[in-house]
Amino acid sequence: MHKLKTRRPIRRKNNDDDDDKSDTRPSAGEQEETSPRMAQRSPPSKTREALRAKLAARNASPEELEAMKQEKSKKTKKSSAKKEGGYDFDSLKRDAMDFFDTTVETFSSWPIIIALLVLVVVVLPLYYLDTGLIVANTANVFRPEKFHSGITKGPYFEGWYFKFVDPETKDVLAVIPGIYNPRNTENQTALVYTRAAKLKASSKSKFDSKDWNNPSEWPADLQAELAEARLADQPTGKEHAFVMVFRSNPPTPEEGVLYFQYDRDQFEALPDTKEDAAGKFGFRARIGKSVFSHEGIFLDLNAKNLVYTDPKDFDEFYAKSLTERTERLGKDILLNGDGRFLSVNKKPKSLSVSGEIAFENMVPFPRSWSAPGVMGWFSYFPFLECYHGLVSQHHSADGKIVFMDGSKVAGHFDARDADGYIEKDWGNNFPLSWVWIASNTFSQNKKSSLMVSMGDVPLLAPSNSLYPVVTSLPVVGPWLKRNLRFIGFLITVYDGKTTHLLGYPQGCKLTELTTRLDESIETARETVILEIVCSAQSKKLSVMAERVVGSGIPLLGPRADRNRMFPIIEESLNAVVTVKLEDTKSGSILFSDKSFGGGLETGGNLFKKFAA
Repeated sequence: MHKLKTRRPIRRKNNDDDDDKSDTRPSAGEQEETSPRMAQRSPPSKTREALRAKLAARNASPEELEAMKQEKSKKTKKSSAKKEGGYDFDSLKRDAMDFFDTTVETFSSWPIIIALLVLVVVVLPLYYLDTGLIVANTANVFRPEKFHSGITKGPYFEGWYFKFVDPETKDVLAVIPGIYNPRNTENQTALVYTRAAKLKASSKSKFDSKDWNNPSEWPADLQAELAEARLADQPTGKEHAFVMVFRSNPPTPEEGVLYFQYDRDQFEALPDTKEDAAGKFGFRARIGKSVFSHEGIFLDLNAKNLVYTDPKDFDEFYAKSLTERTERLGKDILLNGDGRFLSVNKKPKSLSVSGEIAFENMVPFPRSWSAPGVMGWFSYFPFLECYHGLVSQHHSADGKIVFMDGSKVAGHFDARDADGYIEKDWGNNFPLSWVWIASNTFSQNKKSSLMVSMGDVPLLAPSNSLYPVVTSLPVVGPWLKRNLRFIGFLITVYDGKTTHLLGYPQGCKLTELTTRLDESIETARETVILEIVCSAQSKKLSVMAERVVGSGIPLLGPRADRNRMFPIIEESLNAVVTVKLEDTKSGSILFSDKSFGGGLETGGNLFKKFAA
């Protein structure tokens, strides 16, 4: 303890005493001056108030003491009355002010407080979040179709989706070029062997050297870790560029999707042309010798670049998909006697793909300040898990794509005034569950289109490094963990003239999301039914998408928890889509039509989440 240093006692005059009499006691409200070191250790505000009250009581007359007692009694009664009715807000306010006073006295400097606020609000989020993604999303908020360069951290994916439908043959072709960056780029198998060696060194009494030379003799948990590491070290678990090609009517169901993989440096985002810059629209990218843009695609995909997913990954995908389908439809459906999937894509044929298709009369998404992209004002959020972009609602396509099995033609897709469509996705991971519908081949309203994208949207995804920090906060952490997710949806209907934007950002409500099973016909069919009501626009949308059960093709997509491209979805290219858009004020029908060759995906079980 430091000794308390005081000045000479302050002399105060008293009417009843002579001038030369002095009182060495400090008067009420006066404080003894302390040394600088003691000033830093001054007691909290409540303690100081108590000392002042005691000092005042020493010098007070009997009448003043009685008045002080009455004042204290009034405060006590008032506080008790407030506590009976709920929170003592005055007490809370005083405690908050005391904490503030103590904080200021402790730091005794506003710059330090400001620096702490900057650290919490700015520095920590930027440290945990990918600043490259934030900068890229901000820079391209009005150009979502462009490649978002500058991403420095994984997991990250970005890809464009090209879809072509031949109105005459009803054949459908889909091409998906993109890139994938995993979270971990190290060789996972080597890391497991390193951990095994360390464990061996600490377990000589239990395992001899002969046991450790054979991984089958390792402990069960280490064997499981090694098996997962070997899967993660597949080609699709490395940083790479890719092109996926699949079609609705392949010669054999086993063809499935063709996955062409290239080194990351084989991808190049090409600069805008003068026309692109002037129109503030467009994108151009090259992967290997193939080129993709808003003007067309040129494919030169050699079979030597094909990679195949490990059968264990496909087995896991089929088991998960079957469970989800059974929950969705209420029963297990057997196809072709005893099968559950029409396409079992474990090792497709080794095919090369080449050709060119040109685009004309493109109808891009109409951008505005309130909706710079199809995500509406959510486009301005630069740190979401997944982003969706609508590049072309409809365009005409002409050209030809050829599939070669060595020197033999294994098939072709002829685009003669075909209906084209382009969208894209980018981000860290796909949602836990989603429903996606895309169709632009309607029977009556030519050149029209529909896009539906809805999913379990996290404002802060578990795959984000900031997620465990935010959800572990005291009191608010558990609440944030429960309420950071919601069902979001983006819907556009292009009637040939006008784009109707009917999504969650526009205040629309999802009033129905169900699925129906029809086994009365020869082939079991599944129908997805949804209804959207937009009160502000006086519109109501009804959509039904029907497909043959099990007719989808397994596609690879990003799985942050598996650190690789993984089979995540069964996409159908031959769904029949029925659309009806009404004006709820006048009762008139704004759009009503039926299409074929629609794309349909149902990942996870969004239906169950909506019903809950």
